[in-house]
Amino acid sequence: MVTAALQMGAGRIPRIRVPEFDPYRPLQIAIPSGEQYMSEVRQLIERVSIPTSLTAEDVAELKLAATEACLNAIRHGSPRGTAGLVGLTVRPGMDQVVVEVRDQGPGFDIRSTRRAPFPLGENGRGIKLIDSLVDRAEYSHTAQGQLVRLVKRSRLMTSLH
Repeated sequence: MVTAALQMGAGRIPRIRVPEFDPYRPLQIAIPSGEQYMSEVRQLIERVSIPTSLTAEDVAELKLAATEACLNAIRHGSPRGTAGLVGLTVRPGMDQVVVEVRDQGPGFDIRSTRRAPFPLGENGRGIKLIDSLVDRAEYSHTAQGQLVRLVKRSRLMTSLH
């Protein structure tokens, strides 16, 4: 497992620094609970996905789903506000990428959320969007908080089987 660091770049722009990057080792980072880090998260997922067989469309869908999961963690799973942390683990493989997002929140009932009709307002659409973008989305709650595990498989590899 490689642990990346979040550093402030020139002009106070946060940058994720990855030491000894190995394309097939899981990468783990904790980001402050703030929406300004989403661009860096998307770039990280894109970089980690390069050596996999995911298509550009696969990677775009995974980045959008992971962004939504991170935003949910920031908005609903950070009881300490911006003082909280959101954990992100990216596990690349030959034909898939797994992204795990951890927060420190109280969790929610995924079954009732998935059964609810599509909301008309802004809130409540994230999980339905995530479910439509990845091959599998798993939600679990532990004493430490909520865990969202997203699995995106390569369309190329899926079509070959």
